[in-house]
Amino acid sequence: MKTYLYFIGLLLFMFACQEVKPDLEQEKQALLKLHEDQREMHLTKNAKAFGEYFTPDFTSVNRGKISQPSKEEHIQRFQTYFDQVEFVKWDDANPPQIRFSDDGKLAYMIVDKMVEVTYPDTTGKTLKESVHFAWVTICRKQTNGEWKIECVASTNEPEVIAPISQ
Repeated sequence: MKTYLYFIGLLLFMFACQEVKPDLEQEKQALLKLHEDQREMHLTKNAKAFGEYFTPDFTSVNRGKISQPSKEEHIQRFQTYFDQVEFVKWDDANPPQIRFSDDGKLAYMIVDKMVEVTYPDTTGKTLKESVHFAWVTICRKQTNGEWKIECVASTNEPEVIAPISQ
């Protein structure tokens, strides 16, 4: 009986120590959903919902500057932007590329995005701005299973701004 219990204990220990492989296809779909949600939040101008996708220690690398805006600062920055523009396009130029860490808890997504917005200049004339963005989003899987954005490093080609014929 003692040998039997030892054997059962050993099996349980071995089972507990086995590394559980994440379902990377399922995780990829979750990240693609997060990516699609971001598009929807831009088009509906929902900065508050957009801010929920970022970790508390989120870092931005953009235009030669590194910043760690608070959640409130991040939401305010995007709401100000959303209030000033009308989105014509916020579409992928190419499908996002996603890679995972070995344990599946960290991922990065390479995004290639075409963005077109319209907005009034200081004289009230409507301008159209087209920008080709590229960025890397680093995401971390949270203990509740959700993916949150931990860092974004972004760049863009020079924007093209033109008046819209009226």
